[in-house]
Amino acid sequence: MARRGGSFLDALFNLSVKMPWWLSLVFAFSTYLICRHLAGGEVGALSHLGHGGYAGQQIVIIFAMFAQYVLPAVFVLGSVVSLLKRTRRARLFTSVARSAVPSKALESITWQQFEQVIGEAFRRQGYRVDETSNGADGGVDLVLFRDGEKALVQCKQWKSVKVSVNVVRELFGVMAAEGASWGFVVTSGEFTKDAKAFARGRNVRLIDGAVIGQWMAENRLPPPAPEEAIVTTALQIVRCPRCGGVMQTKEAKKGHSAGKLFWSCAHFPRCRGARPL
Repeated sequence: MARRGGSFLDALFNLSVKMPWWLSLVFAFSTYLICRHLAGGEVGALSHLGHGGYAGQQIVIIFAMFAQYVLPAVFVLGSVVSLLKRTRRARLFTSVARSAVPSKALESITWQQFEQVIGEAFRRQGYRVDETSNGADGGVDLVLFRDGEKALVQCKQWKSVKVSVNVVRELFGVMAAEGASWGFVVTSGEFTKDAKAFARGRNVRLIDGAVIGQWMAENRLPPPAPEEAIVTTALQIVRCPRCGGVMQTKEAKKGHSAGKLFWSCAHFPRCRGARPL
């Protein structure tokens, strides 16, 4: 029984990690209210649950007394892990996108990180992304959902070998078995001519290193501006040394300073105060 209970809580935790962090918090609050209501109910009030009498109703109350704390805690913990993973993926994606040569950055990371970067790229295109964790070259790496359609993604971090037609054909077969509308084969390198020919006319899109580079460029954030660039320069106000009034710039018309700018009192000719610029 302990193993089954642990398996149930593990499955619940894994589910909460895959959900958006805010949705896990909603489930935590909802399960707390429901279980608290059941734990505080009277035996007679639980007769509609159909547990067959006093003993069954007591079991529900005892279960709810523990569940009102355990289940929300699992969802809250899953929410924290989900938020941390999302933050880590976003930072990794930003680091690659803002690197001097994103293609080199993609080659330097692990295959797990490569899948995370690709998943984050799809998230920024409006997809809900589920990571399958099948391992390196273990088949489908990502499952995408958008507009009621399901798409499968296979990632290949191949630096020197071109992705062959066999990989594309394999994914196309899995799409039919899983009922997916679309498929994506993503590689940091290139595809063979046969792979491109097979994908043409089918719902399989081939994403090579050049396309990934475009994704990085579209999501590249500008480098932080220097502190002096973001400080707004205050309007410089120069006062006349004679009358204390505001001065303005003028161009000298004659003399040895002809053509040069200087500060002149705004009350000229009543005041002939001047300053060098």
